Amino acid sequence: MIPQTKNFLLAVLLILTCFGCSKEEPPARVLTPQEQNERVVDRHCHKVGQKLAKKHDMFFNGGSGCTHPWGYNPKQIDFSYQVFRPFTKEEARILIWDCIKMAIKEFNENPEMQAYIPEGGYKIRNISFSITINPNKEFVFHPQLGEVSSFLGKIWYSTLDPDKDFIITKSREKETLEEALAQLSLLQ
Repeated sequence: MIPQTKNFLLAVLLILTCFGCSKEEPPARVLTPQEQNERVVDRHCHKVGQKLAKKHDMFFNGGSGCTHPWGYNPKQIDFSYQVFRPFTKEEARILIWDCIKMAIKEFNENPEMQAYIPEGGYKIRNISFSITINPNKEFVFHPQLGEVSSFLGKIWYSTLDPDKDFIITKSREKETLEEALAQLSLLQ
């Protein structure tokens, strides 16, 4: 071995050993109250998100309290998923309604979340979902359903335009919660 290389390796080993032997740990950063709130809400979002993903065979992209330009809002919760099988509008309605119901129940009944529950409890207006439908892990185009989402109390069904070089919505239908529930009751 070349003496310079040997000296260099010994120096690196000595430096690594010195840093590894330090008994003094850096002081833990104290979280602000807002950061503590975000961690509680995000931890519960992740738990609920994973539970829904497992129940409905979806891939959980993530979920958290909503972040707006004016700040973090733990009273508005967002979830994002992908499913790798085709869906009809009726199947998508059943899926998203079950996700909404389960998330509302999980958030309203969790003791850790009591400080963040909006007046009257979490409702469909406080919990948003985006479920992208990618059979065979590829985008599907109009007329097949490409996404189902819920936002501010409405359920949206979207198809993608095959004639564009980038992903653009070709059609979008929306329905209120009452309309969705009426359609669901017809299916039973």
